[in-house]
Amino acid sequence: MAGPAANTNQLTNALKTHISEDKDGVRRVLLVGYGKYPKIILALAIRNADEVYIVDIDEVSRKAAKKDGGSAVDVRSKVSKAMLKVMDIIILTSRAAGSMISLTLKAKELNDDVKIYARAAMTEHIVVFESAGAEYVFSPEVDCAASLSGKVIQYKFDTTAIPLKNGQLLFHPGDIKISGVKYRQVLASYQEKDGKTKYFDKLRRGSNSFNLEFVQFKN
Repeated sequence: MAGPAANTNQLTNALKTHISEDKDGVRRVLLVGYGKYPKIILALAIRNADEVYIVDIDEVSRKAAKKDGGSAVDVRSKVSKAMLKVMDIIILTSRAAGSMISLTLKAKELNDDVKIYARAAMTEHIVVFESAGAEYVFSPEVDCAASLSGKVIQYKFDTTAIPLKNGQLLFHPGDIKISGVKYRQVLASYQEKDGKTKYFDKLRRGSNSFNLEFVQFKN
């Protein structure tokens, strides 16, 4: 697994494992938050559910969801208690962790049988989601940063690049200037003076800092 979170198949593979085809009865699936991840798993949800609902507060995202799902999805701007009571599976993909955790607690309170699959962008959120009752918490950002940050600490790379499908994974000292960048995402940054690694923080500058980031170049 590498690259930005939206390109990992981690959640998709988990859903294929945990969500089998429904042989009888009505299965209702709710997707909260619509973007690259939900677009990837939408086909899976439609294929394995009788009713698919998508909720997003952003109008542009709702229009995209309706375009991608067509008549097979019911797109709304907010989640109601009535929806939570009848849902069989809720997939939380939004980065708004606070509201997602609250939604998990409310869903479990209203519906003992509902299954929750959540995305967490921070280690602390993984623990909270699991405590709130989520069946599966996927965290591509945390997994990627944790597995690779050790290398940032252990080695001092001289701008070593690992080519990926749609970009490069760079290990580099903070005093190296990288130009011609279209998009960059800091995965982990280590600073010698305090001996700490920060995840998804700002880029650390200076010769005593070492950064791990995903970069897409203009050319």
